This record gives sequence, structure tokens and C-alpha cells, in this order.
Amino acid sequence: MRLRSLKFLRLVLVILLITAMGAILWNFLSRRQMRPVLVQQSLLSPEVRQQSTDFVYTEHKEGRSIFKIQAQTSTETVSGIHRLREVSLFHYDSDGNPSERISGDEAIYKVENNVVEVSGGVQIELSDGTMIHSDCLKADLNQEVVFIQDGFRFQMGELSGEGRTLNYQISQRRLRLEGDFSLALQQVRDRLRLTSSRALYDLDAQRVDLSDGVWIQGRKGSLSAQAVRVFLSGNKSVERMFSSGGACLLLESDRMLSGESIHLFLESGSGRIERFQVFSEGSTHESLGQRAVYQDGKSYLEADRIDGLLGDEDSEEFQIIAHHRVLVRAQSHGLDEGRANRMSARLNQRSQRLLWLELNGDVVLRGQVQGPGVSSDSLRGDVVVLELGPDGVPDQARISGNVTATSHMGTDQLTRFDASLLQVFFSNGEPQRIVATTDPVIKQSLGQEKRVVKARRIEALFTAGILENILARGDVSWKILSKERHQEGESQRLSIGYGNGQVQKVQGQDQVVYKEENQSGRLTLRAESAVYDVVTSLFSFSDPDGPLLHYSESKEDGTKFIESKTKADGFQVDSKRGKIAANGKVQTIFNLSDGEPVLVRADHLLLESGDGVLRYTGSPRILQQSSLIQGTIISFDSRNGQLEVENVDSTFSGISGASDQEYRIQAPVLIYQRTAGRARYKGGVRMQSGNLSVDATSLDLLMNSASADSIRRVEARGQVHIQEGRRWARGDEAIYDPQVGRVKLTGELAQIVEPLQGTASGRRLTMYVGTHKIVIDDPASLPTP
Repeated sequence: MRLRSLKFLRLVLVILLITAMGAILWNFLSRRQMRPVLVQQSLLSPEVRQQSTDFVYTEHKEGRSIFKIQAQTSTETVSGIHRLREVSLFHYDSDGNPSERISGDEAIYKVENNVVEVSGGVQIELSDGTMIHSDCLKADLNQEVVFIQDGFRFQMGELSGEGRTLNYQISQRRLRLEGDFSLALQQVRDRLRLTSSRALYDLDAQRVDLSDGVWIQGRKGSLSAQAVRVFLSGNKSVERMFSSGGACLLLESDRMLSGESIHLFLESGSGRIERFQVFSEGSTHESLGQRAVYQDGKSYLEADRIDGLLGDEDSEEFQIIAHHRVLVRAQSHGLDEGRANRMSARLNQRSQRLLWLELNGDVVLRGQVQGPGVSSDSLRGDVVVLELGPDGVPDQARISGNVTATSHMGTDQLTRFDASLLQVFFSNGEPQRIVATTDPVIKQSLGQEKRVVKARRIEALFTAGILENILARGDVSWKILSKERHQEGESQRLSIGYGNGQVQKVQGQDQVVYKEENQSGRLTLRAESAVYDVVTSLFSFSDPDGPLLHYSESKEDGTKFIESKTKADGFQVDSKRGKIAANGKVQTIFNLSDGEPVLVRADHLLLESGDGVLRYTGSPRILQQSSLIQGTIISFDSRNGQLEVENVDSTFSGISGASDQEYRIQAPVLIYQRTAGRARYKGGVRMQSGNLSVDATSLDLLMNSASADSIRRVEARGQVHIQEGRRWARGDEAIYDPQVGRVKLTGELAQIVEPLQGTASGRRLTMYVGTHKIVIDDPASLPTP
């Protein structure tokens, strides 16, 4: 019994050993690309080694399956070539699952170099569901590469196309297309046609790289570039397209995007573009290179980068943002050129109308800027914001931060406007009101003349888009500068009215001050209001209490000033001719630094500011203490301090020291030289005081240097005739000393006639007023009884 058991055990061990050796041999033969014959048939030719059905071959690597070949029939030649029919080639991923499948009507499997050539109804099915159709292909199992050389068609979700050459790197899961080919992308509402010379499809990254000249055409636009990268979603719809190398996107409504590269982001499912990015070529200040550009039929935009956000399908707006070195042109809005560091705009989806615009950082606008409502050649600021309605009509504009607006009219007219904040309000698309705050300034150059206006707030009002009025408020000041004179003014309000685009009326109100300075002097005119007549170039000043004019002569040699203050019912200033006129109850006070004030009254005053001459008419008169000078015309030349009176009739008191003594002097002309301290009457003069009268061709009053109103001496010349009571005297010249009452007569034959004492004659005689004393210095004869 034990012997039988041992024999049985040996038999079992032998059977197990044979079975194990068979399994090892089978595995070895399988790796040598051979398998046992399933059905043995007779040899048909010397080249055929064997034929079989249900052919199966599996390629292993590191203990796992890599490839498997299946066919209905196989014919093996002596050279190691299998001819297969109804063949399928499977590739397995790292987890051992089939990922790619190649099928065809027949195939040649070359055992020696491990190459399979498939032909007839060839189909490749990739792991992501991509289907490729061709007439033939070659698969290198060692290199794990599939080649198609003679044309193919493919379907990849919404992508389909055809081409000439295909190279599929199985291990890297990359599909390369060479030569001209085209793709079709079926979107929900559009079908895109793509043509290129080269492409690479990365299955793992779900990315298609198109290169060597790409053109994408759709119903609503086209995209061209040297290269385009297409990112796919899980269902093979396009999520993003990144184009580079002279990229250009043409859209409906004549819109175009161009740049070094364009990135498009599509809505999942519909394929609608949600947003885009346009990039410029890397550039320096010396070479701008390819800029990012957006343009349509109404505007042009370029920058280093342009972003567009179209929003969802129901949104009526889309947004454009431009970054760095922004240049924008919009002729329909009067903008020839705009520059900034950043721009943001919102547009209507359907009409492409501009709804909102913002420019930031060193903003410069050139041209007729209708948007912000400022008619100017250039506009500068830190921030410019323009809001428009759905129909593209402006609603409001805001320019802030170092605002400067400059306008050129011809070659000799320049207007500049500076402010910190400028706001524009529109009505029916036309500017209705412009408000400038934070100490705005207007500067204007007209040839050799310059004008400046400052205020806390400047407001411009429009009617139907036409400028009607400019109103400056709060500490308003203005200047007019030229070679001839310097004019300036102040008020709390300044209004400028326009008609037919021209200035019609200018009015200053509330504490109006007008100042002018030239070589002859400087003046200041104060009133409650002032009106400028454009036609006559006249400023009219009025005040319930009477306007006040302050004037002083200008002395560069250090001598003392003559200052005057004039009140009147009204003033007029001729800005072109440099004339100032006062009318009605004119009253001027001269403040003399070396004497008592002098008062001048008249009905009219005319000041020639160019020559500094004040001319009083209409019963003019001068009053100083107890002195009175009247005439038809009184003129005062501020440059040399000269006073001139025509048809003078003057009265003086206290010349001789007696306060009750009054002297009256009449003459055609009076000329008073303040610096010389001499008042000259000429043209036939008569001086009267009590019973004393003096007639002469001319008469001079010489003032004391200590007091301008104190007469030191009186000099009469030319046919001098003196009458005192019944006594009279005559001569060629008479010198009267009022302090001692002494008169010195000179002449070829001077005479003093006393009715009771006789006549004294001589070349020099002296008589004393109020006495009978006579002194003969150079007698011609003895007195006659």
C-alpha cells in the first residue's frame, strides 16, 4: 500500500512539473510574438508557415499588457510576417485598461521590427472619444507611435476635420498633424472653420496647438495668427483660444482686435465669447513694436494690453479695459487723440454705442472734445470719466486732478484752463452746464496781450449746446497784461454773456475792484458792479454810494507820490484806448505828501491812463483850505505833477498872513508846477484883493517849500498895472512879498502915482501895500507935488 502511494505521488509531481514547464514555455513564446496554432491547415505555398483564426497577440512590458492584436484570420509567412483580416489593435494604460483602439479590414504585422500596417476602413478611437478615419496607417509598437501619411478625417466632440499627415505618440498621448488641414467646430449658434499647416493635440491637457499660419472663420467673425492654442472642456467644447504672432480677430459690426497675441474665453456649452485679452509685443520706449488694438467704425484704441468683458448672454453691456500707454481716437465724439495710462469703457452689446468711459493717469485729449463738453485742442488731467445713455448721448462728464484745457485759435490766440475738478452736465446729449471748482484759472494769450481769470468756482451755461453764459464766483480776480499797461480786477461774481458764439456782455458784481498800472501811474477803481460793453470796449462802473477811483503817480526816481481818490455817479473805462471817464458829481481828493489835501469837483473827469493826465470839465473847481480855483477845464499831469486850468478864476485867503485877506486871480490859463512850487497865470491876468488889483500879461505864485499852500512870492510880468485905491503903479515887472506887503517894480520906466503926492519914476521902485511908503532905488526924476 505504501509502494502504490509513493508511485502515485511521483506521478502527481511529474504532472505538476510538466504543467509548470508548459506555462513557462507559453509565456516565453507569447513574448516572442508567437502563439500555438488554433487550427492547423495545409500549407498553400512554400512561404506560408501557418494559418489560423481568432488570432490574438499580446505585448507585455514589466509584467503588464501594453498592446493586444486581434484578428479573425492570420496568415504567417516564413519571414515572420502576419497577414491579418478584420484586425483590431488595443493599447492599455498604466492601470491595464484599454485606452486606444485601432481597427481596419486587414493588416500586416511585421514581427521582426514590431510594426503593424493597417489598411481598408481604418479607424482610430482615442481614450477621449476622438475618432480618426483613414485608408491606411502604420503603428510602431516599439516606439509606440501611429502614422498616417495619405489623408485622414477625424471627429472630436464638436470638432471635426481632415488633413494629410498624422502622428500619434501613444505613450505621450499627443496627436501631431502635419501639412495643410482644416477643422470644423460646431458651436451651438455657430460653426467655426479652422485651417492650419500644423497642429498638436495633447489628450491629457485637452489642448490643441495650431501653428504655421492659422485661420479660424465663423459666422460672426474670423481669427488669424501664426499660432493658436485651443483649450477643450470635458465634453470637447472649446473653453479658451490663445492666439499669438500677429493675431487679428475680425468681428461683426466692423470690429477688429489685433496684437501680438489674443486670448479668447468662451462660454461653456454655447461657445459664445465671454471675454478677451489682447497683448502687445514686448516693447520699449524706443520701439513700440506690435501694439494691442481694438477698432470699429467709430473709434480706435491701442495699448500694451486690452481686456474685454462681454458678460452673460442677457447682458446689454460689455466692458473694455486698456492698460499702459493707451491711445484712443473717437472722431464721432470729437476726439482726435487721447492718451492715458489706463482706460475703461462700457459699450452697448447690440449698437456698439459708448455708454461710459474712464481714462486714468497722465490723461491727454486732443481735438474737439464734445464728450466732456470742453471745446479745446487739448485736455489734460489725472482722471477723465464720461457717462452716456443707452443711445450714446452724453449724460455727465468729470475731469479731476491737475486739469488743464488748452485751445489754439490761429497762431496768435491761446486759451488755457486749469482746475482740480471739472464737471459737465448734459441735456439731450448737448452740454447744459460746466462746473469747475477748487480755484480754477483761465489764461488767454491774444498776440502780445495776456488775460487771466481766477475764482473759487467757474460755471458755464449752455442753451441747445451753445455757450450762453460763464459765471465765476468767490474771490474772482482777472488780469490783462500788455507792454503798454497792466490791468486787473477783483469781484465776488463775474458774468460773461455770449451770443452767436461771441462775447456780448461782461458784468462784475459785489465788491468790484479794477486796477491798472503803466509807466505813468497806477489806479484802483472800486464799485458795487461793473459792465463791459463789447461793441465799445467800455467798462461801466456803478455803486449806490458812488464808485471810488484811487490814483497815484509812478515815480522811479524815489520822489514822493501824488495820490488821489475820486468819487462819481459812474465811471467808464475804455480798455482799448486806455481812457477812464467819470460822470456826475465828480469829486477828487489829492493827498499831497508835502501839504494839505486838495479837493477837485466837476461834472466830468477824463483820465488818459497812458499819459497820466486827469482832465476835469463841467464847472470844475479846486478847493484847498480857504483857496478856490475854478475854470472851464482843469488838467492834472501825474507824471510831472503839473496842474493846468483854462479860463481860471481863483480865490486865495491869507496870502499876506491875514486870515481875512482874500485874493482873487483871473486868467485864461493857469499852470502849476508842483516840483518847482510855481503857479503861473498867463494870457492876461488880474489879481484883486480888497482895493488892490494887479493886471499883467502873466503872474507867478511861488510857494514855500515847507507848505505848498503858503505863497512865498508873487511875480507879475508884462505891462504890469497895480491899483490900490486912488494910487496906482505900472512897470514891466512886479515882485510882491505877501509876508511884508512889499512890491518891487522894475522896467524902463516904472511909475508910482500918488494923487496927493505926485508921481515917482525910475527903473526900480518899491511900494508898500496899505501905506504911503515908497522907495526909489533907481530914480528917473523926483516926485512931483
